[in-house]
Amino acid sequence: METTNPQATCVPAATHPNSAPIFIRQNNRQKSLFPTSKSGSFFRARLYIFIELKNSPKITPLATGKNRGKKRRQFRLALAVSKLRQCYPKGTTTMKTRLLLCLCFAFSLLNAQNTLTTTMVQRYFTGVRKNLEASADAMPADKYNFRLTPDQMTFGQWLIHSIERNYTDCATLKGEPVPDAQKQAASLKDKPEISKALKDSFAYCAAGLETMDDQKVLSSPQMSYSFMHIAVHNNEIYGNIVGYMRSNGIVPPSTAARLSQQPKGK
Repeated sequence: METTNPQATCVPAATHPNSAPIFIRQNNRQKSLFPTSKSGSFFRARLYIFIELKNSPKITPLATGKNRGKKRRQFRLALAVSKLRQCYPKGTTTMKTRLLLCLCFAFSLLNAQNTLTTTMVQRYFTGVRKNLEASADAMPADKYNFRLTPDQMTFGQWLIHSIERNYTDCATLKGEPVPDAQKQAASLKDKPEISKALKDSFAYCAAGLETMDDQKVLSSPQMSYSFMHIAVHNNEIYGNIVGYMRSNGIVPPSTAARLSQQPKGK
């Protein structure tokens, strides 16, 4: 890690060999921002940041040891502290300062670990993709025109609706025009072409999601909407077609997977 200010003092001494406290140096007094802990894994990284709280704060990280990701998060936190001290000098509301500090700290961790992106992809996108693709395979070809009621879409139309939205949303994530496959989806008729187009649309989305991180997701309202809509919309579609499969004696893929994991005899 590079030093942001070569004139700042870098002190390698540690309060405890298994802890990495963050200090604020104010009026020649060293004050710990967080308590040290032997069991606190987050603070085990050997990074020591000192902030000179003057007109222009000096911040110097000492990068030693392992867990570089943790060091970067601590360094970002120190930067946030420095900015907050400039915005809220001595004598202002301390509660406001502490609240903003906590928010900056939480957002820094979230952004560094890509918690939002990882959770959505692993917990929601991957699951609904598997369920919809398996549903497309499980439904007999002669049932793709089946409707639960006269006013509802057919089974095949529900899948086409998923295809269209997948291309629209994921083109936004990839920052490119909507592919021609989106416009061609409405003309699909039978099971083989609909099933293949559905799987192609999910593969297109999977490629787009590989380029995403939390910072990019939150970069604009449209980007956030498209990112969330992939999971939300496809789960809505799956919730609808479950009734179509049940009405034709087919166990939905999500239920079949859960039953296969249960011990025999239950």
